[in-house]
Amino acid sequence: MKTALNVLEIKQITKELQELKGARIDKIYQPDGFLIRTHKTGQGKKMIKIEPNKIWITQKKPEMPTKIPHFCTKLRKELEGKKITQIKQLNNERIIQFTLETQKEKKHLIIELFANGNLIITDSENKIICAQEERAWKDRTIKKGQTYKLPPTKKHPTKLKPPELGQYKTLSEKIDSETTITAPKPKKTEYDKKKEKLQKMIKAQKETAKEQEKKAAELQKKGEKIYEKYQELTQTINTIKQEQKTKSLQEIQKQLKKLQTPLKIKKINPEKQTIIVEV
Repeated sequence: MKTALNVLEIKQITKELQELKGARIDKIYQPDGFLIRTHKTGQGKKMIKIEPNKIWITQKKPEMPTKIPHFCTKLRKELEGKKITQIKQLNNERIIQFTLETQKEKKHLIIELFANGNLIITDSENKIICAQEERAWKDRTIKKGQTYKLPPTKKHPTKLKPPELGQYKTLSEKIDSETTITAPKPKKTEYDKKKEKLQKMIKAQKETAKEQEKKAAELQKKGEKIYEKYQELTQTINTIKQEQKTKSLQEIQKQLKKLQTPLKIKKINPEKQTIIVEV
């Protein structure tokens, strides 16, 4: 699967994107990368997929996040409803610029397809309105309020060849065929949600019942043990009571080893007035 487009491939993609001129930005999503849905009378809906080093027209709609990321909200606010009037590759670099207009304003969506990628929105005077990532280099700065500047021109390998499409009609189609996405999960109906909630409640009740059964079994076992040793337990308690006639529980606690009882006394707690015996 192709991970990045070179300048010639971006030139080819820019040609393919021309079919979107005149379309309006219908909706913008941010799943893995960005997905821009457009609508054009007579053409219907088309989707543009943007990843850090790639852009193409896609037929695949991935699963959308339930929470809209902050930058996606900004893109929607600035671009949705605007008409695409121009699409061009800037300075023969790995940068594509969309010009978007309404009757009252003009904006640019600049897509940088190198390094980690970046999306920048500027006004008609190329002043940066917002950017996915604000960055600064010695020769340019990507920051709100700054004028957008292109990166210094770089020499590209002379051996670059036009993209080979093989069996595909367009480069977008080829990239799309090589791209794997997670299919959208079917939306849960109100019935599904209630059913899931009920199943969780039943599961919790079963777990609680199982725990109660376990505790009941333990208590029954202890009760049976006490019943078996009832005579010895009674004699042990009577011995302690007899000792208490002349001694305090603190004194009895200190002399436990010398005390002769049918059951072994493990501990006496004078404060709580409790006796622990081994049965």
